Amino acid sequence: MKNSIRNTRALSEHILNTLQTHEPRIDWQLYPDVQTLNGVKLPLAHLELQSFDLTPKITTDLNTVECTFALRLLFNDTSLGQLNIRDAALALSTFIDGNYFKSEQLEAAQVIANQQDFFAPEVDGYISWEILFLIRFYYGDSVYEENGASPDVEVNSNLD
Repeated sequence: MKNSIRNTRALSEHILNTLQTHEPRIDWQLYPDVQTLNGVKLPLAHLELQSFDLTPKITTDLNTVECTFALRLLFNDTSLGQLNIRDAALALSTFIDGNYFKSEQLEAAQVIANQQDFFAPEVDGYISWEILFLIRFYYGDSVYEENGASPDVEVNSNLD
């Protein structure tokens, strides 16, 4: 595959870059790159790969990895911030759901939860929203060539 995604960090960065291009007004970061909230520019979004599972191979020679991502939005806790975070969550959820993120290695994303998040309830002045989504990711090296044909295989038999 051309421009193949080789690991979970590259997958996370690929999705983050697509989201960042779609919504440039938000400061985007990968989790755990967010170390402290002091001095961060709001609104902030961070993307975290929460889990992944291998699924059985059915239609492809590649490994299928089911990845669950958490996208957290962080806004100022004001009445306008409350409205803006819900609008941003709705817009991002509709963008994510069904999106292939311009990669032949990914199946369409599925949003599985969209809810207020208690990311850091001890921090006053911030509100958080969480969007959970699932992406199936084809991982590994294919036994097929770029044109889709299988390589020539030489089979020898010993008649003795």
